[in-house]
Amino acid sequence: MLGNYALGVLPRAEGVPVSGVHYNRASSVVSGGEAGLRAGPGGVSIGRFGWADPAGVVLNQRTSPADRIGLVVTQAGDWRRVFWDDDTHTWKIRQGMNLTMIAAAPGMWIYLRNGGMWRQRVYADPVDGSPFAGYAAGLELTNWSVGQPVGPGGLSLLTTWNKPL
Repeated sequence: MLGNYALGVLPRAEGVPVSGVHYNRASSVVSGGEAGLRAGPGGVSIGRFGWADPAGVVLNQRTSPADRIGLVVTQAGDWRRVFWDDDTHTWKIRQGMNLTMIAAAPGMWIYLRNGGMWRQRVYADPVDGSPFAGYAAGLELTNWSVGQPVGPGGLSLLTTWNKPL
């Protein structure tokens, strides 16, 4: 399989958010181990940051300084692959299923609980992978920034292409 289908990603119109996440052909994918990236115990929330260990197991929390960070993106699938988690209010990729994490992209649409201003730095909560615009104690700095301002709970364009403030 070649192109987008190799990642299990269906073709989408540029600039259209799908399930809170958007990616395109200029994205940088986080590499996995020999088996690629796969969801760890309990599954992995889509549209949040994930951390991949050296073996390619991804969780929505950092467990080691060696873990690689990326945004977990939407994957094609039905109930056997993804499920709604009432505790986190997110769609999750089931444990053991392959997945894609993006390390860099010109734009991905993500829900920001606290909203964000243009070019504001984006941080990840190392406990559950939630993205936040602006620093708060205990959050991890990412290479992402806000590309489209949004109010609290809104869908915002995150990018690695704009220089943050």
